[in-house]
Amino acid sequence: PDLAGFSSPRHGPFTIGDVREHGLAARLARAQETPWVAEALAGIDACRAVCDLFAYCRGGQVANKYFETGRLDVTETVFCRNSRQLLMEGLMRDAERSAGKARGR
Repeated sequence: PDLAGFSSPRHGPFTIGDVREHGLAARLARAQETPWVAEALAGIDACRAVCDLFAYCRGGQVANKYFETGRLDVTETVFCRNSRQLLMEGLMRDAERSAGKARGR
């Protein structure tokens, strides 16, 4: 849904076909055969491979990847750094500080 109504010069419309023609289940079962979906899944796999925060963000937002870089198979984006990575760094820093204070009692 992030890309609904948008299209790409490389991929055309961000759709997986007409569900009225083949049904939703059939379209979803073959979605990864659609080039833009395959590219987005490759981006999720790349995130899983390189990012310690994958369990938290699950590979990021496909729309942010596309609108920031023009691609769907990238890993880190500005949105990711600002809304996920920095947030988690701050939380971890705060937890470490709190744990240190608790040990110092």
